[in-house]
Amino acid sequence: MKKILFGLIGGTLLLAGCAQTTTSETNSNTTTTNTVSIAETPENAIDQVQFQLVAPSHDDMSGDLSRYLIPVEKNLETPVYTTEDEIKQALTALFAVKTFTYGESGLENSVYASTLAAATVTTASGKTTVALEGQVIGTGAVADAFLKLQITETIEQYVSDYTITLNGSEKDWSCALDAKGDCATGESTGANTDIDRTANWKTYDNAKYAYALKYPADWYELANLEDTDQNQYFSNKQGIGAPLEMGTDGIWLSVETDDNTTNVSLSDWAKTHAESQAQISDVKNTRVDGLDAIGQVEDFTEAKDTEGGYVLATYVMKGTKVYTIKILANTPETANQHEKEYDLVVQNFNIAQ
Repeated sequence: MKKILFGLIGGTLLLAGCAQTTTSETNSNTTTTNTVSIAETPENAIDQVQFQLVAPSHDDMSGDLSRYLIPVEKNLETPVYTTEDEIKQALTALFAVKTFTYGESGLENSVYASTLAAATVTTASGKTTVALEGQVIGTGAVADAFLKLQITETIEQYVSDYTITLNGSEKDWSCALDAKGDCATGESTGANTDIDRTANWKTYDNAKYAYALKYPADWYELANLEDTDQNQYFSNKQGIGAPLEMGTDGIWLSVETDDNTTNVSLSDWAKTHAESQAQISDVKNTRVDGLDAIGQVEDFTEAKDTEGGYVLATYVMKGTKVYTIKILANTPETANQHEKEYDLVVQNFNIAQ
């Protein structure tokens, strides 16, 4: 990876290529914007970027957590020629990792559940602005401690003076994953964050099986169908008694609690407890309330002699208990339309200590 060296001499930006500066005036204020033209030659090409992941061993969560970050290299198919594009490509590579565990390396990625994109990276008057779009979605206290740090440390490999905006707002970035609640009463200037999205959601507590979850305000807790609260059901359709009654636009959310008395591994449990005749895909290692979990798609729309459906499933184990969080739809399209809501249900799933 070739870095472009530059310096300021007499207020003029110099690069290893052809550079020029432009000055634009608004009213009486003068703003200098560095507009750089670089000869796109092999000598100037940047064909590799780095992003930051987390070492798997981080038992001591005190002090500067950046000591646990590990840079990972990514080769670019198309070279770039500016620092701004280098930052954008590094963040794009980070956001493209959609699993908690990165390959066989064992490195962890706390950003995987977020739906972020690097929209633009610009520099004016020596300060870089990184404009992000999407949602910051946490997956548990430990992982959340690294989520924003992975992003900022990736940026700081390239620049030190920068600002991050989320959906056009510096405050939305600052308040994302607001663990202290300092932003709870503040007025957001950009698009809704995930804190805003779940603020009016309903809460269900299951004291017997020691868990709690949040679900959308326009969904309904269904009547206990099995005379036990070991399995609990919710839907966006009121008063239904079975998935077949919900129609093509219906969603059936279930939480099942089981005892793992034979000490089956979580991965084997997810395989053997998938829906009957389902084709399993998109298996990923993830985290729920700070615990290891497995997410997967279970497609049994083509199943014979049984009710068909399409499921997004998450399995999480604590002690001898296995919690299974699923949404079932009659079509893949309906399930995918509610995937973000499902992600937030999983994100806010809490298992008592």
